[in-house]
Amino acid sequence: MQMYSLLLVGTILLVVAALCVFTGQTNRKNIDNQVEVLTNHLETFAANKENTLSYIYMELIGNYSSLDNLRQFLTLDSTEYFYSSENAWNAFKVDSRIPTIVSPFFYAFPDLETIHVVLDDLPGYYRASQGMPKGEKRNEPLEVPTGFTLQRLIVDPLSFQPIGTLYTTFSTKAALGSFAKFSQKAGVSIFAMDQYNQMVFAQPQMLSSGDQTKVKTALKSGAVLPSELESQSILYQKKAPVGLSYAILVNRGLLMRKNFWIFAIIISVGTLLASTLLIILRQTFTRYLRQVGAIMDVTRAIGAGDLKARVDTCEVQEELYDLATSINFMVASLDQFIKENYDLEIKQRDAHMRALQSQINPHFLYNTLEYIRMYALSRQQEELAEVVYAFSALLRNNTTQEKTTTLEKELSFCEKYVYLHQMRYPDQIAYHFSIADDLKQLVIPKFTIQPLIENYFVHGLNHTHYDNAISVRVTKEGKWVMIRISDNGKGMTAERLAEIRDQIATEEEQISASIGIKNVHERLKSFFGKEGYQMEIRPTYQEQGVTILLKIREEGVRRFV
Repeated sequence: MQMYSLLLVGTILLVVAALCVFTGQTNRKNIDNQVEVLTNHLETFAANKENTLSYIYMELIGNYSSLDNLRQFLTLDSTEYFYSSENAWNAFKVDSRIPTIVSPFFYAFPDLETIHVVLDDLPGYYRASQGMPKGEKRNEPLEVPTGFTLQRLIVDPLSFQPIGTLYTTFSTKAALGSFAKFSQKAGVSIFAMDQYNQMVFAQPQMLSSGDQTKVKTALKSGAVLPSELESQSILYQKKAPVGLSYAILVNRGLLMRKNFWIFAIIISVGTLLASTLLIILRQTFTRYLRQVGAIMDVTRAIGAGDLKARVDTCEVQEELYDLATSINFMVASLDQFIKENYDLEIKQRDAHMRALQSQINPHFLYNTLEYIRMYALSRQQEELAEVVYAFSALLRNNTTQEKTTTLEKELSFCEKYVYLHQMRYPDQIAYHFSIADDLKQLVIPKFTIQPLIENYFVHGLNHTHYDNAISVRVTKEGKWVMIRISDNGKGMTAERLAEIRDQIATEEEQISASIGIKNVHERLKSFFGKEGYQMEIRPTYQEQGVTILLKIREEGVRRFV
């Protein structure tokens, strides 16, 4: 039951965790989508209002006479400006009064909140709003209006030099549109700056003044938003085609709070479901627990040595019946198993004793060979003594049980092997062995190089020549230990060489004449791994002799200590 309970609870926990992760990712994705749509909406809104600003600019100060009319409105008192406007009416039958020009803007553009006009050479400015559409002139310094504010430099039509600024402020509600509720609910702070590094729109939500300053500074300098803001906000930054730079920050706390309540609901439902299923599962398995308890009592008795104990199969059902039957069968057979194991142990001891006895004969043979060597030395037969010594060393090496050896010992063994062949053909064979001092203690599998040398004497030795030679060199090249076995024997045809290379490359078992090379390759590959060992076979000269190169990565080789 515990396993089923754990499995059930674990499955529900995994589902709950997956739902929580999915919900969190979905909420974050929704935020990303909403911000993307909001950014597109602001870009469209800004582009439309740029057109509105252009229209107001052309109507209000688009030519020299309009600019002069505005200047008179700001410098003359109301009486003087009235007579000046009356003269224009009498001359051109056009009402050029500033209030008459400005007030229709607020009816034509309901989302237009204020208009500010500032001339750099005058101390005051002109202001009109929805509440005062005809406008008024003010003599105090202008405070930058809040809201979605677009500005444009007033350019002198004659000198083309900037002489002032036109500000148009639009409704924040219109700027955000349907995203106003999302902005407030998600704690979205929006900042937009134009190409003149002037803040077009700023709506901070749950953002400290210091963080607001950091955002504005980053937008002004064109830099990426500071990373320290990511601890409290999700950052979005975008450069719009109309020249506005946007920075949108979504409060992480509100998103986490939303996720928390959703997670709480999911976890509560998961907990309730798990509790209900566990109760049902417990009721279902109560009967099984009693049967398992009876079986466990019997197994404890068996463990204590009571081989007469049996499970009453009349009290168990279904799969537990099969289990009880198996236990009874096991107990009935236990004595026989013990006896068989005891007999097997006796047989193993006998085999071990025979193995010890078999070691007596090699020792006797070593001693006899040593006696022959010493006798040869006493008779001044140094060459015979050397041959006996080499043969004795070969025999001793073949009968030892070690699976690995050092490079130095392996080469010493191979040198004695070649020496014995040289004694058979004293004027026909020459050999040379060399190994770098720092590579002598590297550990390799035993009988790794000897089969490759034996291949030369079996297949490559030319008995009609007197310049047969074989060499074994062990060097280090970069990260690789290089073992080269080279001879000047009969060599191989190109077809035979290709066949052996294919046999080495394949991992399938094959019966071939090159089984010695294949075995050496497989042993080294198993010992050092595919990445730590390579074998190459090529002619020593042009279709003469064979060179076998064993490449072993040094970092994968142990050293004998």
